[in-house]
Amino acid sequence: MPKNTTPQLCRHRTLERGHVTLNGREHYLGDWPKRNGRTPPLDVRQRYDDLISTWLANGRQLPDDRPPLTINEVILAYLEWAKLHYVPKRKKDDQNRFIRSAVRVVRELFGRTPAAEFGPKKLRAVQQAMIERGWCRSTLNAQVDRVRRMFKWAVTEEMISGNVYHALRAVEGVRRGTPGVREPEPVHPIAADVVEATILHLNPTLRAMVRVQLLTGMRPGEVCQLRASDIETDGASGMWMFRPKQHKTQHHGRDRVVLIGPQ
Repeated sequence: MPKNTTPQLCRHRTLERGHVTLNGREHYLGDWPKRNGRTPPLDVRQRYDDLISTWLANGRQLPDDRPPLTINEVILAYLEWAKLHYVPKRKKDDQNRFIRSAVRVVRELFGRTPAAEFGPKKLRAVQQAMIERGWCRSTLNAQVDRVRRMFKWAVTEEMISGNVYHALRAVEGVRRGTPGVREPEPVHPIAADVVEATILHLNPTLRAMVRVQLLTGMRPGEVCQLRASDIETDGASGMWMFRPKQHKTQHHGRDRVVLIGPQ
């Protein structure tokens, strides 16, 4: 005779309730007083029979009756994670500000949509909404990529299927010359004579910082954190090295070395 593997209806002695364990989860089925002995009340037996019938018909699994995960829920979870992951190195929390700006468009259009239903067409709609807001091409491409990275994170957290992110990768960025899309203004270097004229109006500390930037190519944030104790000196070559503790590409695992010459 094959062994009967159907979970049995049991009585919880402390709670005086009928219960059954299905796939590691307890299901309580109503009151089962001690005075009834081993005979369950009719309503408890009926609930047990209905539950077991559903469980067997669904391949010995109960159907998931939870409401589908919405995009709003993914956004809230991702923003909480981003606050810890993208720790601001300055007073301006640029990365988190950009993320909030990108996901705001998604929330306004599809916030209540199940996350599993967010496909390429919806991402294209988000892209079009960003174009209508007047964002330049480089900005909206970067923002669309941030939206894509949010869904990639949701996949790693097992919140949604990997098929969602895989499909979103098919959406291409906006190309140069696309009608109705504004191109970013080119950023030109400041003329040397303008820099020299400005330096005359700076105090000695700021004047020295500008000179160091001109000679080494340091970023403003790097020259602000420069200390004498952070400089590695090599008497043989005459070249000094500065390794900023915080720099722009630090989160990519890259090192940053600034060479400081004799000047």
